[in-house]
Amino acid sequence: MDVDNYEFDADDRYMVELGYSRAPSEILALLKKEKPITLKFLDGYETCSSFKFGKLLGEGKVGSVYEIEEDNHKGLPVVLKEFTIKDTHKILKNSSARGKNNPDTIYVLSSAFNDVVMSSLFHSFYDGPSKFSITFPYYEGFFSCDSTGYSIIEKLDMTFSKYCASDAFHPEVFRVLLFQGLYSTRFMKQNNVVHNDMHAKNVMIRHTKGISYKGTRLDDVKNLSYKDGHKYYSHRNMGIIGKVVDFDFAAKYSEPGVVAQKVYTKRDDEWNLQYRFSESYDVMTFVAYMIFYTTIRNPGNGKLSGDDLQKTRSMVHNVAEYIVKEAERTVGPIKVLDHYNKESNGKQRSRDAVSKLMDMVSVPQYRPYEKYCHLDLDNILDIKAFKEFQGKRDNSLLVGSL
Repeated sequence: MDVDNYEFDADDRYMVELGYSRAPSEILALLKKEKPITLKFLDGYETCSSFKFGKLLGEGKVGSVYEIEEDNHKGLPVVLKEFTIKDTHKILKNSSARGKNNPDTIYVLSSAFNDVVMSSLFHSFYDGPSKFSITFPYYEGFFSCDSTGYSIIEKLDMTFSKYCASDAFHPEVFRVLLFQGLYSTRFMKQNNVVHNDMHAKNVMIRHTKGISYKGTRLDDVKNLSYKDGHKYYSHRNMGIIGKVVDFDFAAKYSEPGVVAQKVYTKRDDEWNLQYRFSESYDVMTFVAYMIFYTTIRNPGNGKLSGDDLQKTRSMVHNVAEYIVKEAERTVGPIKVLDHYNKESNGKQRSRDAVSKLMDMVSVPQYRPYEKYCHLDLDNILDIKAFKEFQGKRDNSLLVGSL
C-alpha cells in the first residue's frame, strides 16, 4: 500500500508503515498529516480495524501496555502501547552552532512523538540490511484515534530487573544478558544514538522458543554471534534475549537530529539529561544498575549458592574495573562520595572498583556526572568476564552486526 499516494474517502483512515526504509523525517511527515490514522493494514497483512484490549501489562510515565486480543494477527506476538498524543514539535535549523557535534537540523518532539519516531529507528536496528541487532524490539507500527495514540510492539516476557530478583536467575544466563546489554550500548553509540534511560527495567527479556530471526528458527541454533567492526563474539544459545525498550528519552545525533523536549531542555539536576552526544552515558547507567541488582541487592531471590553469587558479582566487578581504569587514566582520581555504602543501608565496602563506579554516578538516579559521560569504552566487550565469548563458533547465527 502506497501511503503517500493513497486516495482518501471522507471516513477512510490509513496505515503508518514503519521500517528501516523510512527516515525519521518521513515518519514525522506522516504523523503530521491531518487525516486521522487507525489500524487497517499492518506490514502488508490485513487486520481488524477494531480491536479489544487484553490484560493491562504495565503502566509508565508515557503510557500503558496491554495485550491485544486479535484473531487475525500474523507474526510475532505483540502488545499495544497506549499513550496520549500531544501534537507538539519544533524544527531547529543551524543548530550545530548551539553545541559541539550537534546536527544542523533537530526535531524537538513531545515525549509521545519522540517514542514513536525513535521506536521506528530502533525497529530498523532489529533486522536492518547491514547494521542490525536482535537486542532491539520489533516495532510493527503506530496509529492514532483522536487524541490517543497506539504503538504495536513485540511482546516481551519480563524486565531484566525482575529476572535478577527471580528464582530463575542463573549466573551464565546473566553473563549473556550483561553482554547483550553492553553490546546494545556499543551499537547505539556507533549509530549516533543515546538511549538516556538504560536502567534495568528498560531492558526486557524475550524467550526464544518458537520464534525465528532473519528466517532461521532460533530453536535450531546452537550459538548466537555478534560482529563489532572486525571483531566477532559468540555464546551458547541460552534461549533468552535481552532487548532494550522505551525510547521516549532517546536522542539521535545524525542528520536530522531527533530529541524529546524534556531532554533538549538542559536542567541542572541529578539526571544530567541534555542534548549532547555522550559516548558513555548509557554504559554508566546500565552498569550502575547492574551493581544495584547483583551487589547491593542479592540476585536470585536470595537463593543463589555462595559460588554462584561470587561468580555473578565478579562479572560486574570486572566491568566496573575496566570503566574505572579508563576514567582514572583520562579524567583523574575519583572523588570519594560514599555512594555505595549509602545505597546499601550502611553495609560497608572497601574502596574498590565497584564503590568507585558508584561515586561516578548520582544516587538514587544512577546517572553519570558530566565528566564521566565522554569516556572511550569501546573495548568493554573484551574484558575477562566475556573472554570465552571472543571469536566465532560453529553452528552460529549472526544476530548482531555493527
